[in-house]
Amino acid sequence: MISYGLAGASAMTKRSVIIGQHRRSLSLEDGFWRQLREIARTQGSTVTELIAEIDESRQPGYLSSAIRLFVLEYFRAKSNVTEPVRRQAEAQMHQRSAAE
Repeated sequence: MISYGLAGASAMTKRSVIIGQHRRSLSLEDGFWRQLREIARTQGSTVTELIAEIDESRQPGYLSSAIRLFVLEYFRAKSNVTEPVRRQAEAQMHQRSAAE
């Protein structure tokens, strides 16, 4: 069985954030909170600032769902950027193996 580091990912954590002048309670799986913190850190912002940005740009619906989709899209886009680099490295390795 392959483990993706998602053990306990179904554990929900409820947190309150203040967006604008409104207090919002959000329930997300621990894994999404961790990744949200990592994205905010990478972007030089706070989790609250990042959530406010997501809130401003989201379609109608639940903020917690918009956050999950944002996190998934962030890492999907990140992996798509690195995918061509990975393929190029693999091709170079195959060329070296064939030359030996």
